[in-house]
Amino acid sequence: ALQQFSYGFRSNAAIFRYNGFFTRTKTKLTASARQIDPFFRSFGVAYMRSDNLRYELKAEQALSLKIKYTASLRYDEDNLLNLYQYKTKLYTWGNNLQWKMNKRTTLRVAYNPVLQNIKTGETTLKNKNSITNVVVTYIPKTRRVFMQNTAIYSYYNLAADTLQINFQNITFTQQLQFRNGFRSGITSSWYKNGLSDSLSNNTLINVMEGGYQFKNGSSLSIAAKAALYKMQELQGGFSIKGGFTLFKNTTMELQAERIVAGEFYNAYNMEQNLQNFPYY
Repeated sequence: ALQQFSYGFRSNAAIFRYNGFFTRTKTKLTASARQIDPFFRSFGVAYMRSDNLRYELKAEQALSLKIKYTASLRYDEDNLLNLYQYKTKLYTWGNNLQWKMNKRTTLRVAYNPVLQNIKTGETTLKNKNSITNVVVTYIPKTRRVFMQNTAIYSYYNLAADTLQINFQNITFTQQLQFRNGFRSGITSSWYKNGLSDSLSNNTLINVMEGGYQFKNGSSLSIAAKAALYKMQELQGGFSIKGGFTLFKNTTMELQAERIVAGEFYNAYNMEQNLQNFPYY
């Protein structure tokens, strides 16, 4: 670990981005290039994927006062220093349509085909994937409370070594914000995919949350969870979150949560350890 931060070992990351706007056609254009070397380490950006080269071109076009279309093309490549025996290339075509149906309702539809090329020696494996999302947002007109309702449908068609995996998710969320500082939220999600041993296969999870926003900026919220795993086993959980203003320009955030089935999208088999899954 010390060697990674010494003068004898160094990895780099760089990004270039160009933003343009064409007044006549009302088109927004974004072009970017990014490279992150293998073993890149930086505090605060640990989520960044290392060993990655990315080129992306995105265009946003207003078709009318209520309809907007966004198209993008992205290229990803790993194994930049040829440290491994395989190289993966991803070609992603993005299509996003947003329709402001009325003052209260917005519809967003996205379809993203992904072509994956995996090369090992002289062998190249080509996989076709696709991601589809439909999002409907409705904000009713109310006087004493702000309400936002969101419905999401996602469909993933992903290629594995020998089969195609279908992943579906339906989520409904309702958020309420009262003028006196109280807020509440309800989230209900259903997950299903083609892997019989996956944790997220045929799982229904519901979350009810209530909280309060203090005038000094502090906040406190408590949530109760209930997950129906494979439509047979019921599991409960909770979440406590707090943000506290200690003094000027200084705040502290605390969170404790009990994880339940349906909150992970991996294939970790928890048949025997589901009840003993750790807190964090």
